Amino acid sequence: MPCEQMDVRQLLLAGVALLLILAHLFSPAAGVDDTSVLLLIVLAIALYGGELTAWLATMRELAAEPPRARPRAKAEQPAPVKPAPANPARPAPKPRPDAPEPEAAKPAPEQPPSERASRIRQVSYMVEHARVAAATNDLPPGQARWETITTIMEASAGQPRAALLMMWSALDERLRASTGARDGIAATRRLVEGGVLPDQFTEAFEAFRKLRMEIVQESDGQVSEAFIWSMVDIGASLLALIPPRPETA
Repeated sequence: MPCEQMDVRQLLLAGVALLLILAHLFSPAAGVDDTSVLLLIVLAIALYGGELTAWLATMRELAAEPPRARPRAKAEQPAPVKPAPANPARPAPKPRPDAPEPEAAKPAPEQPPSERASRIRQVSYMVEHARVAAATNDLPPGQARWETITTIMEASAGQPRAALLMMWSALDERLRASTGARDGIAATRRLVEGGVLPDQFTEAFEAFRKLRMEIVQESDGQVSEAFIWSMVDIGASLLALIPPRPETA
């Protein structure tokens, strides 16, 4: 290596080493002892301490880094299997001239919209109007609505049709017992004429009776249980407007 390309540290180490060699040549008896070698090592560490520390740190990092897995060679993908050629479609047979033409599919008949939900809301409104009229006129109330529903629920064991039947029986018996009339319609008219029930009660009771008759004539699958329970609730509201007989009050 030319002297022009050497830095100061290299020149200093080379000079010290040259002095030791010359000393050994001129005084072979002295030789190169351990002190001389240690002096060279200490001098080299002093001159190249920064580079040595960086090199040791790099070696430490490389030793701590886990070995990298070699990339596996790409597995050879199997050649795509070509699908077997499909059989050519057979031509459709020509219809015979005397064959009847197929009938077009008829759409299913549309179900008529159910009026039951709107009717039961209408009956509920009628009963509510009757209740408001009775409260406005300070008419005596009947049995509490929640007591009637609790009694009917326990007696019917939670069966909606049985509960509706019991509710109607209790309503009809209360009306006839209050007037001695032969049926609920006649009893309602007498109670309205006597000022015991409001005028709105007659229309609400008649609408409830008609809707209840329709339910009785239909099968279980045609009427939902929720609708039947709504009818039971309306019946309890009507029964709550009928006061008990004076002698049993």
